[in-house]
Amino acid sequence: MTSARKIWSILRGHVPRSQWISSKEIYGIVETHGQLDKEDRQMHSPLSTVPNWKIVVRDVLLNRLRRGKIRSRGK
Repeated sequence: MTSARKIWSILRGHVPRSQWISSKEIYGIVETHGQLDKEDRQMHSPLSTVPNWKIVVRDVLLNRLRRGKIRSRGK
């Protein structure tokens, strides 16, 4: 399973700086560069439609947002 540290490394290396991008684009970057395995692609829970790797991406982004490392446009 891909770690939060690896996800952050992918984002730092492939997300353009000083440019807003959508969460869909962020997920695309991680899916393209993440070398996701079977465990990453499993659904987060039996009732979920979200794979584990997307939950890790979301957690990484929320953690960095709370720490002031990234910014969000909000809704």
